[in-house]
Amino acid sequence: MRAYAPVLVSHVTRILIVDDDTEIREYLELALDGPDCRVSTCATPTEVPDPVACDVALVDLLLEDGQTGEPLIAKLAGADVRVVVMTGLSSDAPPVRRALQAGASAVLQKPFTLSALRQELLLPA
Repeated sequence: MRAYAPVLVSHVTRILIVDDDTEIREYLELALDGPDCRVSTCATPTEVPDPVACDVALVDLLLEDGQTGEPLIAKLAGADVRVVVMTGLSSDAPPVRRALQAGASAVLQKPFTLSALRQELLLPA
């Protein structure tokens, strides 16, 4: 009779980053990608694949041409994706309130630390 070693299964968090700033996208991807995370990035909401294949999305609230991430936030939240919004706006600004109403579960005020980001994304430090 063969003995089988226990299989260790670890969860890999799939993170989607949507930000129109290339440097921010690249920094966040480098900072978060690792054994516990798989990161994909998009510059605009129209680049987000359908169906969405992620556990958590980090979405910049104010995008190019005055667009907001609100429609994308609603779409992601409707697909049971945890949405964290990044913004430099105050927490009581109308776009922030609308993002929360659309389904965002948290708001990260810019500038934020990598530690605060990982904590908000529910990732190990």
